[in-house]
Amino acid sequence: MWAGAPIKADRKGSGTIFASNPVVGVYGGIQRDRARGLHDPDGKRDGWIERMLMFDPDVEPTEWTDDDLDPALLQPVVNIYGALRTIQKPDHGNRHSVLLSPDVRSAWIDWYNHNASATKSAQGLRRGFYSKLPGQVARIALILNSLWNHDDPQRMVSEERMADAIAIGEWFRSHLDRVLPLIGDTSQSAPVGLASRILRTAETRHGDGWVRRGALLHKLGNVPTVELSDALSRLQSSGEVELRIVATSTKPGEEWRISREPRSKNSNNSNNPGSHEADSSNTSNSSNGVNPEHNDADEPTGTDGREEF
Repeated sequence: MWAGAPIKADRKGSGTIFASNPVVGVYGGIQRDRARGLHDPDGKRDGWIERMLMFDPDVEPTEWTDDDLDPALLQPVVNIYGALRTIQKPDHGNRHSVLLSPDVRSAWIDWYNHNASATKSAQGLRRGFYSKLPGQVARIALILNSLWNHDDPQRMVSEERMADAIAIGEWFRSHLDRVLPLIGDTSQSAPVGLASRILRTAETRHGDGWVRRGALLHKLGNVPTVELSDALSRLQSSGEVELRIVATSTKPGEEWRISREPRSKNSNNSNNPGSHEADSSNTSNSSNGVNPEHNDADEPTGTDGREEF
């Protein structure tokens, strides 16, 4: 079922059952105290547990409410799934192909290679989860593309949907730090996800290594400013990066670089380590970022190339 490959089953009394496109959606929960039973303590692994997207949410008791969902919200969902069910199979086979433009393909490759690097350095069950993540993110991208384009799900995956899929994958990755100890795996990991992308971006800087927050935001692409702030705060707390506040023509701004004294808890260059709002002139665009030095004319254009996904 994981591969979605055709299934043929011969059963006594019911003949042969053949499913050309099997699909199974599974969602469930388990008590925290019983999660350890999902993993063989002797380390006998078959790859089953690593094929799950697991998370450990923060759940607080809620007070009683009489609020209910508006029934009218259901119909748009029904319409989307109804449209998807009417899609005809292509004549040349039993599957549709969805293509990637060069820009989206580049974003996918960048994340894929980043995950491969993280997989190589990971240990234990964490390495197994990382190795399965590209398949998960690819599927999520296809699902999101279909939901947004239910009238024509063969449209190229957009940059927004690919960014969303990667963000979802990284969200599940971040929950491994909560989930794996419950299963019995205490392996640690280097910075991954957005934090790793920030470090990789900072590594490309020359000179003294300082990079403006706005330039980081532009380089990273579709990253909400609040997520950038959270990631930078975590990296600063772990001593991976350091912050300094600089004067600009309008208001104080932030500059960041990889710490020259790794693993230190506090940066000597930070005049205001708790602030992530000082450089608001560079963070007004929560989708693409603002970089005053960037010239859109310098960026390559054209999306004639098509890549199958």
